[in-house]
Amino acid sequence: MTSQSLTPPLSRSLPRPTETDPTGPPMLADGVAHGAPGAPDFSPAQNPAEAPLGRHSRLRRNLAVMVIAGTGALALGFGGTALMNAFFTAQASVTGQQVTTGTVNVTAATAANSSPIQVTGLMPGDAAETLITVRNSGSEPVYLNFGIPVGEGADATLAGALQARLTVGPADGPSTTRSLTDWQSGRFQLAAPLAPGAETQVAVNASLPGTATDTALQAKSAAFAVNVTATQVKNTPVPTGNTWVAN
Repeated sequence: MTSQSLTPPLSRSLPRPTETDPTGPPMLADGVAHGAPGAPDFSPAQNPAEAPLGRHSRLRRNLAVMVIAGTGALALGFGGTALMNAFFTAQASVTGQQVTTGTVNVTAATAANSSPIQVTGLMPGDAAETLITVRNSGSEPVYLNFGIPVGEGADATLAGALQARLTVGPADGPSTTRSLTDWQSGRFQLAAPLAPGAETQVAVNASLPGTATDTALQAKSAAFAVNVTATQVKNTPVPTGNTWVAN
Protein backbone atom coordinates (compact mmCIF):
# COMPACT_ATOMS: atom_id res chain seq x y z
CA MET A 1 0.00 0.00 0.00
CA THR A 2 1.50 3.18 -1.15
CA SER A 3 1.52 5.95 1.40
CA GLN A 4 0.71 9.45 0.31
CA SER A 5 2.16 12.48 1.87
CA LEU A 6 -0.37 15.15 2.55
CA THR A 7 0.96 18.68 2.80
CA PRO A 8 -1.38 21.03 4.45
CA PRO A 9 -1.90 24.28 2.52
CA LEU A 10 0.08 27.15 3.77
CA SER A 11 -2.84 29.51 3.54
CA ARG A 12 -6.48 29.46 2.87
CA SER A 13 -8.58 31.96 1.11
CA LEU A 14 -10.78 33.90 3.47
CA PRO A 15 -13.77 35.84 2.36
CA ARG A 16 -13.32 39.61 2.21
CA PRO A 17 -15.76 41.80 4.08
CA THR A 18 -18.36 43.32 1.83
CA GLU A 19 -21.16 45.87 2.20
CA THR A 20 -23.56 43.00 2.87
CA ASP A 21 -21.14 41.02 5.03
CA PRO A 22 -19.17 43.34 7.27
CA THR A 23 -18.42 40.47 9.62
CA GLY A 24 -15.54 39.01 7.57
CA PRO A 25 -12.05 39.11 8.92
CA PRO A 26 -10.40 42.50 8.86
CA MET A 27 -8.16 43.08 5.90
CA LEU A 28 -4.77 44.60 5.91
CA ALA A 29 -3.72 47.29 3.45
CA ASP A 30 -2.24 44.64 1.08
CA GLY A 31 -5.46 42.63 0.97
CA VAL A 32 -4.28 39.81 3.27
CA ALA A 33 -6.77 38.89 5.93
CA HIS A 34 -5.68 39.54 9.43
CA GLY A 35 -4.82 36.32 11.21
CA ALA A 36 -4.17 34.39 7.98
CA PRO A 37 -0.93 32.34 7.72
CA GLY A 38 1.86 34.57 6.52
CA ALA A 39 0.15 37.77 7.62
CA PRO A 40 2.21 40.11 9.78
CA ASP A 41 1.61 40.00 13.44
CA PHE A 42 -1.07 42.50 14.42
CA SER A 43 -1.89 43.43 17.92
CA PRO A 44 -4.92 45.54 18.80
CA ALA A 45 -2.76 47.24 21.38
CA GLN A 46 -0.64 48.68 18.56
CA ASN A 47 -3.64 50.58 17.11
CA PRO A 48 -6.75 50.10 19.22
CA ALA A 49 -8.83 52.34 16.99
CA GLU A 50 -8.29 50.15 13.93
CA ALA A 51 -8.04 46.74 15.45
CA PRO A 52 -11.69 45.72 15.26
CA LEU A 53 -12.43 47.43 11.94
CA GLY A 54 -11.70 46.60 8.37
CA ARG A 55 -11.02 49.11 5.59
CA HIS A 56 -14.67 49.43 4.58
CA SER A 57 -15.80 49.74 8.18
CA ARG A 58 -13.27 52.46 8.81
CA LEU A 59 -14.50 54.32 5.70
CA ARG A 60 -18.06 54.18 6.90
CA ARG A 61 -17.02 55.31 10.35
CA ASN A 62 -15.05 58.27 8.94
CA LEU A 63 -17.97 59.31 6.73
CA ALA A 64 -20.31 59.15 9.72
CA VAL A 65 -17.98 61.31 11.78
CA MET A 66 -17.74 63.84 8.94
CA VAL A 67 -21.55 63.98 8.55
CA ILE A 68 -22.06 64.43 12.29
CA ALA A 69 -19.42 67.16 12.44
CA GLY A 70 -20.91 68.96 9.42
CA THR A 71 -24.40 68.73 10.86
CA GLY A 72 -23.18 70.21 14.13
CA ALA A 73 -21.47 73.10 12.35
CA LEU A 74 -24.61 73.76 10.29
CA ALA A 75 -26.77 73.70 13.39
CA LEU A 76 -24.36 76.06 15.12
CA GLY A 77 -24.50 78.47 12.17
CA PHE A 78 -28.30 78.52 12.07
CA GLY A 79 -28.43 78.64 15.85
CA GLY A 80 -26.21 81.73 15.93
CA THR A 81 -28.42 83.54 13.40
CA ALA A 82 -31.55 82.57 15.28
CA LEU A 83 -30.13 83.84 18.54
CA MET A 84 -29.32 87.22 16.96
CA ASN A 85 -32.83 87.69 15.46
CA ALA A 86 -35.08 85.82 17.84
CA PHE A 87 -37.46 88.61 18.89
CA PHE A 88 -41.17 88.32 19.53
CA THR A 89 -43.09 90.84 17.43
CA ALA A 90 -46.71 91.81 16.91
CA GLN A 91 -48.42 94.37 14.72
CA ALA A 92 -51.83 96.02 14.47
CA SER A 93 -53.19 98.54 11.99
CA VAL A 94 -56.07 101.00 12.23
CA THR A 95 -57.11 102.28 8.82
CA GLY A 96 -59.51 104.97 7.72
CA GLN A 97 -57.50 108.08 8.68
CA GLN A 98 -58.04 111.06 6.37
CA VAL A 99 -57.54 114.81 6.49
CA THR A 100 -59.35 117.38 4.34
CA THR A 101 -58.44 121.05 4.55
CA GLY A 102 -61.00 123.82 4.78
CA THR A 103 -61.24 126.79 2.45
CA VAL A 104 -60.96 130.49 3.14
CA ASN A 105 -62.49 132.53 0.35
CA VAL A 106 -64.28 135.83 0.06
CA THR A 107 -65.95 137.61 -2.83
CA ALA A 108 -66.69 141.30 -3.17
CA ALA A 109 -68.71 143.11 -5.79
CA THR A 110 -70.67 146.30 -6.21
CA ALA A 111 -74.14 145.80 -4.77
CA ALA A 112 -76.99 145.34 -7.21
CA ASN A 113 -78.59 148.61 -6.11
CA SER A 114 -75.37 150.62 -6.42
CA SER A 115 -72.64 151.54 -8.86
CA PRO A 116 -68.92 152.31 -8.63
CA ILE A 117 -67.85 155.84 -7.75
CA GLN A 118 -67.26 157.74 -10.95
CA VAL A 119 -67.18 161.48 -10.28
CA THR A 120 -66.01 164.28 -12.51
CA GLY A 121 -65.90 167.92 -11.47
CA LEU A 122 -65.64 167.13 -7.77
CA MET A 123 -65.65 170.36 -5.74
CA PRO A 124 -64.88 171.08 -2.06
CA GLY A 125 -67.85 169.93 0.01
CA ASP A 126 -68.89 167.24 -2.52
CA ALA A 127 -69.15 163.50 -1.72
CA ALA A 128 -69.93 160.26 -3.55
CA GLU A 129 -70.78 156.81 -2.22
CA THR A 130 -71.02 153.20 -3.34
CA LEU A 131 -72.20 149.95 -1.73
CA ILE A 132 -70.16 146.75 -1.91
CA THR A 133 -71.46 143.29 -1.03
CA VAL A 134 -68.92 141.01 0.68
CA ARG A 135 -69.67 137.29 0.89
CA ASN A 136 -67.86 134.48 2.69
CA SER A 137 -67.74 131.84 -0.02
CA GLY A 138 -65.40 129.51 1.88
CA SER A 139 -66.10 126.65 4.27
CA GLU A 140 -64.76 128.33 7.43
CA PRO A 141 -65.65 131.49 9.40
CA VAL A 142 -63.35 134.44 8.74
CA TYR A 143 -62.34 137.83 10.07
CA LEU A 144 -62.58 140.68 7.53
CA ASN A 145 -59.91 143.29 6.90
CA PHE A 146 -60.43 146.27 4.57
CA GLY A 147 -57.95 148.43 2.72
CA ILE A 148 -58.27 151.27 0.18
CA PRO A 149 -55.15 151.37 -1.99
CA VAL A 150 -54.72 154.19 -4.47
CA GLY A 151 -54.26 153.49 -8.14
CA GLU A 152 -51.15 154.10 -10.18
CA GLY A 153 -50.67 157.74 -11.14
CA ALA A 154 -52.89 159.14 -8.39
CA ASP A 155 -52.13 162.77 -7.55
CA ALA A 156 -50.45 162.90 -4.15
CA THR A 157 -51.95 166.30 -3.24
CA LEU A 158 -55.50 165.15 -3.92
CA ALA A 159 -54.86 161.80 -2.13
CA GLY A 160 -53.84 163.74 0.94
CA ALA A 161 -57.01 165.88 0.89
CA LEU A 162 -59.64 163.35 -0.20
CA GLN A 163 -61.36 161.57 2.70
CA ALA A 164 -62.45 157.94 2.38
CA ARG A 165 -64.94 156.59 4.93
CA LEU A 166 -65.69 152.88 5.21
CA THR A 167 -68.75 151.60 7.11
CA VAL A 168 -69.56 147.89 7.53
CA GLY A 169 -73.17 146.77 7.89
CA PRO A 170 -75.85 149.28 8.90
CA ALA A 171 -75.30 153.04 8.89
CA ASP A 172 -74.22 152.94 12.53
CA GLY A 173 -71.98 149.91 12.05
CA PRO A 174 -68.20 149.78 12.48
CA SER A 175 -66.67 152.66 10.58
CA THR A 176 -63.43 154.57 10.05
CA THR A 177 -62.57 157.70 8.02
CA ARG A 178 -59.06 158.44 6.76
CA SER A 179 -57.43 160.27 3.91
CA LEU A 180 -56.42 158.21 0.89
CA THR A 181 -52.82 158.83 1.92
CA ASP A 182 -53.40 157.42 5.42
CA TRP A 183 -55.20 154.35 4.05
CA GLN A 184 -51.90 153.29 2.47
CA SER A 185 -50.32 152.71 5.89
CA GLY A 186 -52.80 150.22 7.39
CA ARG A 187 -56.12 148.42 7.26
CA PHE A 188 -59.44 148.34 9.10
CA GLN A 189 -60.12 145.06 10.93
CA LEU A 190 -63.49 143.81 12.17
CA ALA A 191 -63.84 141.87 15.41
CA ALA A 192 -67.01 139.94 14.50
CA PRO A 193 -66.40 136.92 12.24
CA LEU A 194 -68.37 136.31 9.06
CA ALA A 195 -69.85 132.82 8.90
CA PRO A 196 -69.57 130.58 5.81
CA GLY A 197 -72.18 131.57 3.25
CA ALA A 198 -72.98 134.84 5.04
CA GLU A 199 -72.60 138.26 3.48
CA THR A 200 -72.41 141.89 4.59
CA GLN A 201 -72.61 145.27 2.90
CA VAL A 202 -69.86 147.86 3.05
CA ALA A 203 -70.50 151.55 2.30
CA VAL A 204 -67.56 153.45 0.81
CA ASN A 205 -67.80 157.25 0.82
CA ALA A 206 -65.32 159.61 -0.85
CA SER A 207 -65.51 163.34 -0.09
CA LEU A 208 -63.52 166.51 -0.57
CA PRO A 209 -63.91 168.64 2.59
CA GLY A 210 -65.14 172.21 2.23
CA THR A 211 -61.91 173.37 3.78
CA ALA A 212 -59.88 171.96 0.89
CA THR A 213 -59.59 175.27 -0.97
CA ASP A 214 -56.02 174.90 -2.18
CA THR A 215 -55.99 175.82 -5.85
CA ALA A 216 -53.37 173.07 -6.36
CA LEU A 217 -56.19 170.53 -6.02
CA GLN A 218 -57.88 171.71 -9.23
CA ALA A 219 -57.95 169.39 -12.25
CA LYS A 220 -56.44 166.52 -10.29
CA SER A 221 -57.52 162.89 -10.17
CA ALA A 222 -57.00 159.87 -7.97
CA ALA A 223 -58.26 156.35 -8.54
CA PHE A 224 -58.62 153.85 -5.71
CA ALA A 225 -59.91 150.36 -5.00
CA VAL A 226 -61.45 148.58 -2.05
CA ASN A 227 -59.60 145.45 -0.93
CA VAL A 228 -61.17 142.81 1.32
CA THR A 229 -58.93 140.26 3.03
CA ALA A 230 -60.32 137.21 4.85
CA THR A 231 -58.41 135.56 7.70
CA GLN A 232 -59.37 132.23 9.25
CA VAL A 233 -60.98 132.40 12.69
CA LYS A 234 -59.54 129.09 13.90
CA ASN A 235 -56.15 129.44 15.61
CA THR A 236 -56.12 133.21 15.06
CA PRO A 237 -56.04 135.72 17.95
CA VAL A 238 -59.40 137.43 18.41
CA PRO A 239 -59.20 141.08 17.32
CA THR A 240 -59.63 143.66 20.07
CA GLY A 241 -62.73 145.44 18.81
CA ASN A 242 -63.03 147.01 15.39
CA THR A 243 -59.57 148.46 15.09
CA TRP A 244 -57.17 150.17 12.78
CA VAL A 245 -54.12 147.97 12.18
CA ALA A 246 -50.98 149.68 10.96
CA ASN A 247 -48.88 147.90 8.37
